[in-house]
Amino acid sequence: MELPSHDSVQYALSVFDVDRSVAETHGLLSAFLVLGVKIEKSAWLNSLQSHKGAGEDPLKASAETVLSSVFETTGQMLREEDYAFQLLLPDDDALFEARVNAFAEWCQGFIAGLNLMNIHFKKKYTPEVDEALQDLIKFSCLAIDPSDAEGSNENEAALIELVEYARIAVMLLHAHQDMLLPTPPEKH
Repeated sequence: MELPSHDSVQYALSVFDVDRSVAETHGLLSAFLVLGVKIEKSAWLNSLQSHKGAGEDPLKASAETVLSSVFETTGQMLREEDYAFQLLLPDDDALFEARVNAFAEWCQGFIAGLNLMNIHFKKKYTPEVDEALQDLIKFSCLAIDPSDAEGSNENEAALIELVEYARIAVMLLHAHQDMLLPTPPEKH
């Protein structure tokens, strides 16, 4: 099970004039799925399109197929017990700066999704969950020093570690989704 390539998803989003990056879009979707939100694939696809459906346009139909794969594969990866979840980021051959920016955007999308679900970042959960949430917030603010834009071996290794940490943090949050979701108000 593998996500479509970053480039194919970027093209699919451009077909529908989506103004969010691939990484931010996937981060947002991942947050909803991590929390167990029941989203219909058709509703998610409609939220990305500026107008209804792909219709007879083959470019839009192809783009919808790619985006459907992102939705289905992300959900499937989170349901697997073998830690298969991956962040949808540019390939390693992309510029270092682009990969750092995409990682920060992925985290921004993820945090935005948690915010939309009314997750309380100041609330105390468990030390591991609290740390994961705070670290993802920090990662969302990640910026690259222009002098490091080329990406030394040390910086490359650091980015790989951050991405892996975020991946594990997301799976930890998924495992604790019941703890994160606000308790519905009691009915009187």
